[in-house]
Amino acid sequence: MTDFKKIANYIYFIGTVGNDTDSEQLTTVLPDNSIILGFQLGEQVYERFGNKKQAMTTAGLCGQLTEKKEYLNTPNSQTILVKFKPWTAGLFFDGIENLTNQNTALSLLILKNTFYQTLDRFYSESDKLEVVKSFLLQQFNHKKIDTSICNAIHLIEKSEGKIRVDKLAYEVCSSKRNFERKFKSVTGLSPKKFINNIRFQHSLKQLQTNTDLQEIAYCSGYYD
Repeated sequence: MTDFKKIANYIYFIGTVGNDTDSEQLTTVLPDNSIILGFQLGEQVYERFGNKKQAMTTAGLCGQLTEKKEYLNTPNSQTILVKFKPWTAGLFFDGIENLTNQNTALSLLILKNTFYQTLDRFYSESDKLEVVKSFLLQQFNHKKIDTSICNAIHLIEKSEGKIRVDKLAYEVCSSKRNFERKFKSVTGLSPKKFINNIRFQHSLKQLQTNTDLQEIAYCSGYYD
């Protein structure tokens, strides 16, 4: 789909994941700054809370995470996932600041039954993805992205989450209060929570090559 190129740069990932085994699979999702859109097409997927579980809606948004979530994928479950870049979900959906740590049914926001019925009629994975791409194009609101927030996110990532909010505001030539307001309206998270997630993710990356937890904690700026 040629038109999809207009919005492809706003998305980290779009594709299908599923469980093709004969047993349930547990998936743990760690804190992350991205909002994820999901469409359930196969057998049921559940969110797990300790010993309890809750069925996921057929279509929904998982907001930015500041805590881990666990999901049970039953055999033959299939989900189309769209993972937005941290500053782009607001170009498709309103109210993203209210989604943190929540799974929200898409029907409560904008989804029309006719769309999901259309999606369900297609059988091949490629056809289903094309329907989702068309949906995203329809949702795209052409808002102008605040470049100061993009610059701030770049600085956060470059610093590996070791930068203060007041320093960020200064770097993008804004007052701290105004910066915090704009940052949350674009990303859905406060700058402090966004920074904490980047620091946590950097720590996870270090664990792949370093087993010294004390050194990782020190390098990541954790002191307790």
